[in-house]
Amino acid sequence: MWPRCSARVAEVICSDKSIRPGHPSAATEMGRLPDARRAPRPQAGGMTASESFRIPLDTAESYESSFVPAFFAQWAPILCAAAGIAPGQRVLDVGCGTGIVARTAAELVAPDGRIVGVDLNDAMLTVARRVRPDLDFRRGSADALPVQDESFDAVLCQMALMFFPDRHRALREMARAVAPGGTVAVSVPGALATQPAFAPFVEMAARHAGDEALSLLSTYFVCGDLDELTRLVESAGLQIVADSPGKPTPSSLRTVLRPPSQPTRYR
Repeated sequence: MWPRCSARVAEVICSDKSIRPGHPSAATEMGRLPDARRAPRPQAGGMTASESFRIPLDTAESYESSFVPAFFAQWAPILCAAAGIAPGQRVLDVGCGTGIVARTAAELVAPDGRIVGVDLNDAMLTVARRVRPDLDFRRGSADALPVQDESFDAVLCQMALMFFPDRHRALREMARAVAPGGTVAVSVPGALATQPAFAPFVEMAARHAGDEALSLLSTYFVCGDLDELTRLVESAGLQIVADSPGKPTPSSLRTVLRPPSQPTRYR
């Protein structure tokens, strides 16, 4: 039996398009298990493409049966609520893994909405399609999304931004995919130093397994500094307008962002 996770979460809710009055802007992404094989990283704390998609099918099945109910299923409804997912919307789930965010959003956009999930890992997509064969799951990279410009009302990314080799480019791609007035939301774990449950575990693993284990486990928390995350999002052409308390835990952080008066367009 897996315990329910109470990790602290840092969320950024943003859009590079104009926001409709009264319509909250948001988006979020879900995490996946990294491959244990390591390689030089093009971005501090990030994972190379080869690291992030070499996951065998049995690992993807275990991820869906164990990690999704224990960790990620509890956050998907919160992300969708923050993004204002509603009937009839077109929703893109970036770094969808086995599809828990896509499945959650599908129930909210029914009966006329549309869901697309994108992930680089074939095994994750195989499981996602098995669980929900009616949804559109596509293989693709976050820094070159296989979707048309301005084709979604909301782009969600839960617990995956930290694994992208080029996070800035991935955020630009999410901004490109969302329609005018649409929503982008990103959710990542809070900084490791703020994790009363995980920090001691990572330290213990490092003592027994060495620096390799420390590097692997620390990857999950590299985007947890809200100030750094804000600067990253702003570098993609987004602007902070308000703060509100997060719901996953009392200590969660959520920052709402609005595009500049002249939105940056990404082609």
